[in-house]
Amino acid sequence: MAGVARSAWLPLLCIGTLPGRSETVFSSPDSIGYPDSDVTLEEVTVEARSRRPARLSADGAVTLDATVTGQRMRAFGEADAMRWIGTLPGISSAGDYASGVSVDGTEYSHTYYGIGGAPVFFPYHFGGIFSVFNAEHYPVVRVEKSVHTPDMPPRLGGRIEFSPRRGLSERLRGVVNVGLLASSATVTAPVGKRADITVSGRLSYINALYGGVLKANSTDIDYGFNDYNLTARFIAGSSDRLAMHLFYNRDFLSTADKRYALDTRFRWHNFLAAAEWEHKARRFQWHQNLYCSTFGSTFGMTMTRISAKVPSSITETGTRGHGAYDFGGSAGMRLLMGASASYISGIPQWASVDGYGSARRPDRVSSFLSRGHVAVELSPIKSLTLTLGSSLTVYGARDYHPVFVDPMATLEWTSKAGTFSLHASGYTQTLHQVGFSDIGLASNFWLAASRSLKAQRARTLAASWMYAPDNAGWELSADIYYKRLSGASEYDGTTITLLDADYDSMEHIITGDGRNYGLGFMASKVAGRLTGSVSLAWGRAQRRFPSIGSDWVTAAVEQRLSATVQAHYRLSGSVGLDAVWTYATGRPVTPVTALYLIGENVISEYGERNSRCMPPYHRLDLSASWSFRIKQWPGIDNMLVLSVINAYGHNNVSIVTFGYDTDENVFARREASSLYKFMPSIAYVMRF
Repeated sequence: MAGVARSAWLPLLCIGTLPGRSETVFSSPDSIGYPDSDVTLEEVTVEARSRRPARLSADGAVTLDATVTGQRMRAFGEADAMRWIGTLPGISSAGDYASGVSVDGTEYSHTYYGIGGAPVFFPYHFGGIFSVFNAEHYPVVRVEKSVHTPDMPPRLGGRIEFSPRRGLSERLRGVVNVGLLASSATVTAPVGKRADITVSGRLSYINALYGGVLKANSTDIDYGFNDYNLTARFIAGSSDRLAMHLFYNRDFLSTADKRYALDTRFRWHNFLAAAEWEHKARRFQWHQNLYCSTFGSTFGMTMTRISAKVPSSITETGTRGHGAYDFGGSAGMRLLMGASASYISGIPQWASVDGYGSARRPDRVSSFLSRGHVAVELSPIKSLTLTLGSSLTVYGARDYHPVFVDPMATLEWTSKAGTFSLHASGYTQTLHQVGFSDIGLASNFWLAASRSLKAQRARTLAASWMYAPDNAGWELSADIYYKRLSGASEYDGTTITLLDADYDSMEHIITGDGRNYGLGFMASKVAGRLTGSVSLAWGRAQRRFPSIGSDWVTAAVEQRLSATVQAHYRLSGSVGLDAVWTYATGRPVTPVTALYLIGENVISEYGERNSRCMPPYHRLDLSASWSFRIKQWPGIDNMLVLSVINAYGHNNVSIVTFGYDTDENVFARREASSLYKFMPSIAYVMRF
């Protein structure tokens, strides 16, 4: 039975083996349209060549122009800001199939993804091919690593916010993108002089073009996805702006294994609705939102006499408000304050198995979180800024009602040698995400903290430096961090565990402590015909779980050493050439020390947790873009993008599996290579 159940997941696991301040406006990253910045430009075809893909702040935060980064880094013809984010020092993923990003050694679930100030619980389509964020709809992306403003949502790691450009559109605009796996369209239309509306959608046609290729031995695989966005904005007056966001995405994956007459089905979706109000007066600023965000996933399996369904879901409804009052004066004092409240309801992962026994459906778990923060920002001299504050979190879930206090302090100093920033803070996260796979299947599920599963805490110390001489055309940055974690959680079950008649997900979660430390460096050339960057990062991420031992073990998300080299060469006014080379040490794995064959089932005996590593990961991506116009289509800009992923075809190992082939009577260890193995693609972009 175990061997059959394992084969239910094997096609999914092996699908990829086919050949093949500096100065800032106070408004936070979730502000309507995002604060005014240098990346706010209108015409793309001409100005994109002079626009920088990213701007770095002294605290280590990065503001991306997703339209420009998407032109330079495309996967299967699709622009995606998450691909560029993954090249920044300290931001990593477990591989090409990862279901999130780790920021400075934290778990995927510690990273906050936001649209309109609302959380998005699962950021990727299957296998990490594309993220769910439309680069044309939300072209301004704010990335924070370990240093955050006091209004940071309840997460321990990074913060990634997606926003439209701030200015309203004065005429009808649109972008159509046709790629190899999917096509998308984004249209913005003015509504009078004080409002506009943006609608976008993306639809995949993988099965139509590649249905015959999506096969693995005796297994047929079908996969598809779609996502939709709507944003409406209104300027209510000289001081007030309103916005509404709607977002939905859906993925569906199914396999049919002829050897075992086994069918599997996987479905997951995000849905988000958010409303925002932004008020800006001479000295007082405030931003308020109201939102509802939900995520759900279901795995189904059908055999001759057995069928199983494994669902889970989570919904968060809440409001967040934050603002600032500028006292002015010689001390340059500002008061920062804010409050938020949210109600979270979810069903933990459980299994319903017909014909084999059935587990009891778990009760819906609900929790309430209320948080307030206050901080004072002082600038006694122009080159020095000190921010001191604290947040108070009140949490309630059944018999668990803790109160958390997290102080914070940030010092920023500017001199001829650059801008230095020192930050110390505490963070609290009351949500856990656990599961048996991180390869983009959305199988991991969310749980609210309880008496038996305490809230996660982090104490962070970080320092950064940025040096950007005026008119020099280049800049340098570096950062260093140390984090201590408590309440870190992991799942110690397997896919076979789901078939237990008395399966209870809570019984398979272990908790412990963690420590992360590391440093990163980036050198960028930002002017001239040739631009680009070189980034390096080194870090350790360790965990200690009392239930399995007293020693520190390597965390599954650790990426000890990574390097990225990016180069963009403007060959002419209409042609650009790009290259991106990435290198990373292999992700940690737990080695198999012994194997036993009992019947047709392979029983594995494991060694020390995460004591070995996959082979190092590296690849070179190349692309060329050509912008042109057609006389018969006046007012329409066209662009053709040719790209090759993994140009030298390196075999990056992503998954290691063990199996026994009953037909051939052979047992083998299999290293599954990445999907990205010399993958050429072409995209056509039409902009009006």
